[in-house]
Amino acid sequence: STCSIGLPCSLITMLESTPAAVQPGDTIYLRAGNHNIGRYCNACTPWRQTSIAGIDGLPITITSYPGEWAVVNGGILFLAASHDVVVKGLEVAAFPYSTYPSPLLRVSAQSGPFPTDILYPPGIMFYGDRMKLLDCVIRDGGEGAESWDAGVDNVIEGNLIYGQGWLGSDRGHGHS
Repeated sequence: STCSIGLPCSLITMLESTPAAVQPGDTIYLRAGNHNIGRYCNACTPWRQTSIAGIDGLPITITSYPGEWAVVNGGILFLAASHDVVVKGLEVAAFPYSTYPSPLLRVSAQSGPFPTDILYPPGIMFYGDRMKLLDCVIRDGGEGAESWDAGVDNVIEGNLIYGQGWLGSDRGHGHS
């Protein structure tokens, strides 16, 4: 289906769409307010995975609508098949304020990077190439912004990232 200002699609629809729904050079505008994409349960991953991809010189851009401020509640993992995507000018929060867990839940009795006794989605994770995270606010998650060695030529700049991480039995995790 085609999305437009008069017939908007949800962010989940765009992230999980077939490649034909989002084309290189497209801009996904998010209107002001909360866009809840997180999965808040113990039996699922608390983020959305996507493989949307632009091409060199024609990235897909995800941004707030001009003059508005969008908040994405839940993290986004851009898989290795994603490339040439720009995320800019929006806020990413692990939890909507109405379901925000106690700060005491930032301590895990387990070691390692994937504890099962606490649940904090990441902010933005890049595994693909030529990805950009620009001028965003990323808060209250497990990790703020990640660019893994699988991806090359990624840029993370101009962002405000705070309230991240947890204390495991072995060490701190997800902190700057």
